[in-house]
Amino acid sequence: MSDLQTAASEKDSGGFSQFGLSSEILKALADLGYKTPTPIQSKAIPHVLEGKDVMGAAQTGTGKTAGYSLPVLQSLLYFANSSVSPARHPVRMLVLVPTRELADQVYEDIRSYAKYTTLRVAVVFGGIDMSTQTGALRAGCEVLIATPGRLLDHVQQKNVSLNQTQVLILDEADRMLDMGFLPDLQRIVYHVEDGDKGALVEFLLRKHPNEQTLVFTNTKLGASRLARWLERKGIKASAIHGDRTQQERMAVLESFRNGEVNVLVATDVAARGLHIEDLPFVINFELPYVAEDYVHRIGRTGRAGAQGTAVSLYSDKDAKLLSEIEKLTCKKLSPVEPEGFNPRAYTVKTGNAGRYERPELGPYHSVGLKKKKPADPWFDRPYEPEAVPDGEKAESPASVKPKAKPLAFLLGGGPKKSG
Repeated sequence: MSDLQTAASEKDSGGFSQFGLSSEILKALADLGYKTPTPIQSKAIPHVLEGKDVMGAAQTGTGKTAGYSLPVLQSLLYFANSSVSPARHPVRMLVLVPTRELADQVYEDIRSYAKYTTLRVAVVFGGIDMSTQTGALRAGCEVLIATPGRLLDHVQQKNVSLNQTQVLILDEADRMLDMGFLPDLQRIVYHVEDGDKGALVEFLLRKHPNEQTLVFTNTKLGASRLARWLERKGIKASAIHGDRTQQERMAVLESFRNGEVNVLVATDVAARGLHIEDLPFVINFELPYVAEDYVHRIGRTGRAGAQGTAVSLYSDKDAKLLSEIEKLTCKKLSPVEPEGFNPRAYTVKTGNAGRYERPELGPYHSVGLKKKKPADPWFDRPYEPEAVPDGEKAESPASVKPKAKPLAFLLGGGPKKSG
């Protein structure tokens, strides 16, 4: 009996044959000394074979790579062929990893699992010359392991096409969210009083004149109000949110792309799927209620290898939201005070109550400063008992008949004295 037949006839219920893997894959596993699936493999492999989306977590060294790659390799055997044409070997499985070292490790593992098949495996990562990687990509491969930055380099140079990719694997997904997909992104969290957020947005926009900027708010009303406020400040802005029709959204987006509008204020719902080339600046006017939306928002900039800056405005009431973002990204975001920003540097403008002027930014209506309420003559002044004229006897409180007054008079709305 051949080695392939031996591996295929394995009847051990605890072995890898229970998953229905091909004889080629089982022989490769036998060569590697794999006998009994680990818990993560036993749980993941059946679901992946069924074509389900799977998110798994396990300790280092428990076989996660085999847990996701073995069932995918099994499904790709349908496309396996020995043709020398690169067109017959398109990328069907893409594995993204955060580091070069992990990329090389995953490549060696998957290549060993597929060594008795005709499936091709390739790896690309930064730090080495691209020419050797280019040759492997242009020769064709069904399985590609890559770090995000180097993959984007190859995509931009048209060395690889992903239009037939069927399976995407994020290996160490938590680290990928924090570092892999956003390699050239500068992230800042500014601490500011809640009522000064509008002023800070204006301050930041004037520091980045003519840069296309996407500003996120949590509500449709907030998006509309902020866009109108920026327009009054002389900044070309428009809002896009769920209450606008698809035609209106497309028109606003087009005006933003062609530079007619410099600032686009959007809610998360409206911004889903937005793809804007070379968007340099993103501002979170409010921290998102859902931490995952933070990654989605800041991912609008720094795309395709471009440089980008993401700024989040944070007030004391946002402490819980900031904590959730830190848990998701596994990164401590230390709020800083915006350099050069002084929201209290106002001078009152004569004859225009409630409006203030800052020399560096021009007129600004501060929602953070409260106006003093008008005095109420009845309730604000202290009680003073009426004086008793000389020669008259003061009556005891019990003998004084109270004089009825209209309700409006008691509430401070009495008639005015004439002349």
